[in-house]
Amino acid sequence: MFSRVRVGFLRATEATELEAETRVKLNYLDRIAKFWEIQGSSLKIPNIERRIVDLFSLSKVLTPSTPRHLPP
Repeated sequence: MFSRVRVGFLRATEATELEAETRVKLNYLDRIAKFWEIQGSSLKIPNIERRIVDLFSLSKVLTPSTPRHLPP
């Protein structure tokens, strides 16, 4: 019985985490879309091999989390 309760708790937690991540991604895309709207254009999300590029994940990979200092 304890394992059933624990599994249910993990699933609820995982669902909450997914919802939070989805909100963060949607907020990110909304900010990009607003930027392009101000520039007088519209946001066009690219496709690679018929798959939509996840711009949020791409930005996380390309943007370092801590500043990197180059040696002199």
